[in-house]
Amino acid sequence: GVAAIYIAQWNGTSWSALGAGLNGPASCLAVEPSGDLLVGGYFQNAGATPARGVARWNGTAWSPLGNGPTNFPSDLTVLPNGHVVTVSRYGAVELWNGVTWQQIGLSSTIVSGSWPVPGFVEAVGWAFGSLWVAGTFTHMNGVPTADSAIWNGQTWQAANIPLPGVRSLSLRPNGHLLAAGVGTYS
Repeated sequence: GVAAIYIAQWNGTSWSALGAGLNGPASCLAVEPSGDLLVGGYFQNAGATPARGVARWNGTAWSPLGNGPTNFPSDLTVLPNGHVVTVSRYGAVELWNGVTWQQIGLSSTIVSGSWPVPGFVEAVGWAFGSLWVAGTFTHMNGVPTADSAIWNGQTWQAANIPLPGVRSLSLRPNGHLLAAGVGTYS
């Protein structure tokens, strides 16, 4: 019974809208250390505020992160230093450093194996001091990666997550990295 456009919040008792919502689907959420919510997805506006692909909700109003990433994100994560990283389904990995958006590596080149070309990047996370990406792809910038890769600060390298088609990465409080996907290795 509550009007909510592409995003809503549960307070333990009831649902409510976040302002005027978004003008397109949301695909991912992350909470900043400040408690502000980051929303990524296939939208150009958050409420009446231009916010291409990523918007911040501070509890009362929407704001953009610059002009937004080049590609609409399938997932996003907040790094320990407060920077934000987004991944798009077709391989772009972009960093918001608080001032500008920058592409990480030559991250637009992913080659698929058994999944649809050109491969999909579905998840991003920060664990063990590195940036991890995962999805359904065989190469990242020509480096064999088997559905997952780690950015070491200079290049991509295989992450060797033993699960194909990872759709989500999460870090447990004990520091263990969790991966959830659509298949199994045998």
